[in-house]
Amino acid sequence: MDLHRPVATPPVPHPPPGQALMRSALGVGVLRRLLIAAIPVALLWLAVMGAIR
Repeated sequence: MDLHRPVATPPVPHPPPGQALMRSALGVGVLRRLLIAAIPVALLWLAVMGAIR
């Protein structure tokens, strides 16, 4: 089995700029949602650590 042989992959079509903008906006929304979800988790974790100590 030859692992060094390049695999023939079809060329990936470049997405239109509108689709890239939508994807980046979706990523920003997901990041913002993760940050909003992480704030109460971090506060709860700090409260638990303070209660343990």
